[in-house]
Parts: sequence; C-alpha cells; structure tokens
Amino acid sequence: MTRLIYVASPWRAADERTRRHNRDRALRICREIAMADDVPVASHLLFPQFLDDADAIERGVGMRCAIALLARSDEVRVFGEPSEGMRREMAEAVRLGIDVRRESR
Repeated sequence: MTRLIYVASPWRAADERTRRHNRDRALRICREIAMADDVPVASHLLFPQFLDDADAIERGVGMRCAIALLARSDEVRVFGEPSEGMRREMAEAVRLGIDVRRESR
C-alpha cells in the first residue's frame, strides 16, 4: 500500500554550499522514497520556491502549510540533526499520533 511519507531534513544553512548540500540530500531522499512506491512530501523543497524563509512572517506561513501536509501524512521520517523547524514537526507528529522514524542517512 502506498503511503504518504513526510520528509524532515535540514534546510537552513549559513552558506550556499551547505544549503545546496541540504537540498541535494532532500532530493535524493525523496527519490528513494518514491522508488520504494511511497509518496514523499518535502515541504522544505516546495515552500521556499515562493516564500522567503528569511522573512519571519513568510517562514511562519511556510511552517503552517508544512504542518498541514504533515497532518495528512502516514509517517514522518527524520534525517540528520533536527533543527528548530524539524523539532516542531516531530512534536506535531507525536501530538497527532503519526509515527516518527529517525533515519541515519
């Protein structure tokens, strides 16, 4: 059965090189999930395309949208050291009774 998998991985970075690394990692993770017949949801790959993550109001809108997607997911997979936003996503998943799985890759 195909599941909706919410991907939580680092996004923000102090420099462009790290930001590219974070993006590429999230893309690779999403590809692996899709190839395993599940549907990846990576809000941090979507919302920064049209919302400014550096603007507090727009970041708040992005987090609200991300939480709405998370609430419809079957599972949350956490990759890497959790950031502030990732910790918020994990807490919301636990509150909603959604399985949270930590991944080492």
